[in-house]
Amino acid sequence: MMVVGASRWLPQFGFGVATQIDAAEGHRLLRGLPLVWASFTACWRKVAS
Repeated sequence: MMVVGASRWLPQFGFGVATQIDAAEGHRLLRGLPLVWASFTACWRKVAS
């Protein structure tokens, strides 16, 4: 099974955190990003003008 993972060391607490999800699920989450980015950009342009 292919997975996508991430980890982060937290020096202020002296430990790290790690997580992983199935690769298909991770890529499915990324498919919506272009729509989210376009919506954000359109709203930002409207506010800035």
